[in-house]
Amino acid sequence: MIILQNYRVISCTDGFLRIQSKEHSSCSSCGGKLRVRDSRHRRVINAAGEVTFYRLRRFKCQSCARIHTELPDCIVPYKHYAADVIESELIH
Repeated sequence: MIILQNYRVISCTDGFLRIQSKEHSSCSSCGGKLRVRDSRHRRVINAAGEVTFYRLRRFKCQSCARIHTELPDCIVPYKHYAADVIESELIH
């Protein structure tokens, strides 16, 4: 996983949100160069219960061949709820 903190969100015509990174990423395993492989869809539920669909880019490292998904910091890896929803539940 590549967690992005500097990005912008772009609305696509098909209803998905796309993340455009403003930072350069490298492989978290070996530090190698990443190449875009494909994308995957991810749904995220916010505090109001509304579902937002994201199209997330996946990268393949040219050195070690590992696959990495680019996630904005508002999405928690392996969870379907937004980061602020999870955080508010942990505090209470």
